Amino acid sequence: MTDHAMTPAEVEAEFAEADKALEGVPYEPMEMTSIDSTDKLTFEDAAAKAQVEIGKRFKYHTPKGDQPERYQKLRAKAKELAEMIEALCPDSREKALASTNLEQAVMWANASIARRE
Repeated sequence: MTDHAMTPAEVEAEFAEADKALEGVPYEPMEMTSIDSTDKLTFEDAAAKAQVEIGKRFKYHTPKGDQPERYQKLRAKAKELAEMIEALCPDSREKALASTNLEQAVMWANASIARRE
């Protein structure tokens, strides 16, 4: 990591380096388990799984196939709901939260497409 603002080329180089470090490490999504789980993972296994998940979450995912169209469908439907919220709800903290959470819902839905396919 550097202590200055990184150029896009520097960011891309760091991601490429991280991708290279993760080559050959199988990807498995992290699972939420309860504190009393009987799963017995070694520290090394848990650390390796965490690194793969971090790599998946923080890398750029180039859209492929029909993903851009699906992103747009989700945004279009969310926009309809956002316009309805704007028209029907009084200005309030609750209205602002509804709009913010709608934005988050679209972001997470799109992230699921980008990250998990």
